[in-house]
Amino acid sequence: MTPPDANQAGVSQAPDPRTLGSKSRRIRALGALLAAVGLLGCLILIALRLTYPFELEWLEGITLFSIERLLEGRPLYVQPDFTWSPLPYGPLYFQGASLLAGVGIEGFLAPRLLSLIATLGLFVLLGVLGSGVDRKGIPCGVQGLVAAGFLALAYPFCGAWLDLARPDALALFFLLAAFWNHQRSRARSGWFPGTLTVLLALAAYHTKQTTLLPLLGFLVADFQRSKIPLIGFVVGLPVSLVLASAWTSGWYEFHTLELLWGHGLYWPGIWEFVQRDLIFSAPIWILALLGLRGSNRAQVGLFVGGLAASCLGRLHPGGYDNALLPLVICAAPLASEGWSRRPALGNLMLAVLFGLGLWTTADLVPSAQDQLAGEALVQRIGALEGEVFSPAHGSLLARAGKQHQLHLMSWMDLSASDAGLELARDLVDQLEERLSRGQLRHAVVGAPRDLAEAEFVALLRRHLPDLERLLPESGPGAMVPVSGAQRRPELLLSAPARGN
Repeated sequence: MTPPDANQAGVSQAPDPRTLGSKSRRIRALGALLAAVGLLGCLILIALRLTYPFELEWLEGITLFSIERLLEGRPLYVQPDFTWSPLPYGPLYFQGASLLAGVGIEGFLAPRLLSLIATLGLFVLLGVLGSGVDRKGIPCGVQGLVAAGFLALAYPFCGAWLDLARPDALALFFLLAAFWNHQRSRARSGWFPGTLTVLLALAAYHTKQTTLLPLLGFLVADFQRSKIPLIGFVVGLPVSLVLASAWTSGWYEFHTLELLWGHGLYWPGIWEFVQRDLIFSAPIWILALLGLRGSNRAQVGLFVGGLAASCLGRLHPGGYDNALLPLVICAAPLASEGWSRRPALGNLMLAVLFGLGLWTTADLVPSAQDQLAGEALVQRIGALEGEVFSPAHGSLLARAGKQHQLHLMSWMDLSASDAGLELARDLVDQLEERLSRGQLRHAVVGAPRDLAEAEFVALLRRHLPDLERLLPESGPGAMVPVSGAQRRPELLLSAPARGN
């Protein structure tokens, strides 16, 4: 007999281990072992990457600059100029990381530590959401372990994104916390549970907008039971946007809404989503489909919302492997239920994920050669006379004691949107003016084949004709980011020596 309120709370009924045969117990033990090894392997990888002093992914640097501005008391959302334009995300991740940096945690460690804390929170929430109950209402932790294991095993082919100095992990933690609180409050009365769901949902959105579809997914699907949270979120979101925009003279709305709305959709991304993302994550969503029977509407809505968010992530220009994270996280609780119902098939799926993880884990940890090359490059930049410009590697300049300038990603966000195109052109004009005045005598850029930097490189070469290849003795793989786009510093452009 199902314990009272178990289904209402969204908790599945797991088999009582005492009623299982020895073969069934061995099958489930094997699944638990695969999940546990996946979790351990994921945490080991994260630990090996955590203290690396350079960028694991090429956009981590702009997170450091965001933290720096907050510590200095300067706003994030302002009119773009040559010295600063923010990423188009909400402020909560950067504010949280600045709190850690404010107590003495330096460099990339502060934001990565926040991402690690959020990732551990995701594992715990998945464990709770995935746990079933036996026939006496006692929680069954094995099923929860498998739910967390799905995310851990998917970590490598989701771009190894959970531990980066990026807002993804924290945003998804707030999303899953909102869903968990909503599920828990189904059997509770009073205004506080619904209010907490709304606050967590708003926190998720104002960390990263990707969470909007899964949030609406479970709130709308469960409308009969979630009228107050849904109404609170639908009213609270525009109110919070209006207040944030008023506080920033309209620039919060510009950076987080207008720019993104103007980017349009990258329709070939549908093919990337189908041929890569759906194939790599097939073991998880297939088991999630098996777990749908008997699940409540909120669980179905979360799953569908995660699927839609991942697809939209690929359709957004510049979408990368982290686009798969919402689908994996939103499907994992249902997938653990599918594993519980079909443990032999579930173990096969776990083994497939384990193999995919091993295949995609290569080169996720920077080598000692990478660190030595980075330190040598910082010394080389620090010895240069005057200011240096680097559109994609500003964190190296900051580490070398130079002033970082406009980041390539911010310029790409502006130039890809009708709302920001004029501002992007103005920033290029500001760069050319500085070059003409001799204020910038050196530039560090990537490979000539990098189309994203092409406009900058063409302009820089007109004023900085001398070329030197960086890292020639470190090999072609040195300083290549181990996550995300493989953009590394390759060329030093310089003005002719004075007097020549």
